[in-house]
Amino acid sequence: MRALGDAVSRTATACCERSWGHGGSIPGYPTQGGVSASGRAVTIAVNQRPDDAVTTAAVRKVFDSAICD
Repeated sequence: MRALGDAVSRTATACCERSWGHGGSIPGYPTQGGVSASGRAVTIAVNQRPDDAVTTAAVRKVFDSAICD
């Protein structure tokens, strides 16, 4: 992930599509949003902060699946 001012970041996805977006959270509610070069926009919101690698990977997989399809 590469940050570019104002907390916008470029992220490589599982399908090699790059997305530009911003993540954030308030206690218990993390979000990740992005838009691909092809214009597909995705926002993922979860109602529990992932606290281990397995859960974090699962949330990432949902984001990748949505932006790559």
